[in-house]
Amino acid sequence: MKFALQLPLFVKVGAAGLVSFALTAALVAFTIRLCRKRHWLAKPRSDRWHTGTPAFFGGVPIWCGFMLTALALLPFSYHLLWKVIAIAAILFFLGVLDDIFHFRAGPKLVVQILAASLVLNCGLFYPLLEIFVINGALFFF
Repeated sequence: MKFALQLPLFVKVGAAGLVSFALTAALVAFTIRLCRKRHWLAKPRSDRWHTGTPAFFGGVPIWCGFMLTALALLPFSYHLLWKVIAIAAILFFLGVLDDIFHFRAGPKLVVQILAASLVLNCGLFYPLLEIFVINGALFFF
């Protein structure tokens, strides 16, 4: 006879969150060490809020931790969720390319508007009012 331990959903979600956090924290620490070793650091500039030299590619370990957890736990039948994750991947790659090539604000804004348009096209927005156009405009902000 097979025995399967049935855990409450909050325990499963909590355990998944802890595993994801631990994985992401380890990846972040590794990335910081690698970037410092390779001198992939942001230089202080007057138009930036930081005064130190933070490591580039900070989003990479966070994205990897998220994606590994999502691939392990989220069913592929959640089509809408995977569409939103794919759109988020566009923004993730924009961030990586920005770390490498240092894009100006304009092109980044265009890609962000495109990504928001794709999410809106999937039917995801918060219906505050009865008018779709206003809801869509509020969604962008």
